Amino acid sequence: MRVAFVLARYGESVLGGAESLGRGLAKMAADRGWDIEVWTTSALNSFTWENEISPGKSSEDGVTVRRFAIDAWDRSDFDTLNLRLLRQAELTPLRQYEWIASGPHSSALNRHVRNEAANFDAIIVMPYLSSIIFDA
Repeated sequence: MRVAFVLARYGESVLGGAESLGRGLAKMAADRGWDIEVWTTSALNSFTWENEISPGKSSEDGVTVRRFAIDAWDRSDFDTLNLRLLRQAELTPLRQYEWIASGPHSSALNRHVRNEAANFDAIIVMPYLSSIIFDA
């Protein structure tokens, strides 16, 4: 079984719930002999989204990890809309799309997903509440 996990952030120091779950699932599947890759960004911090790790391919705990740089993020608009969401305010459909468009993006990661997805049996994207999985 060949599976790719698309995670906004990945690594031992990343403590987010979905990210930790994705890391654990990827490791367990790799331990079972599955061909696992993680496609993620070079960011570790979900507040700054700075590219802290060089893009490229590495191996972590038996899992192939491919990192891609964050190249777009409209922090002011994202923070404004995200605060409204956190306060459980309703956003119009247009504002929802604006939230997605203003979040952190990696053009290279999106290209990689489009180009490589057909070579995998499954693609698992986590967390669902992340703009990183959408094209800007």
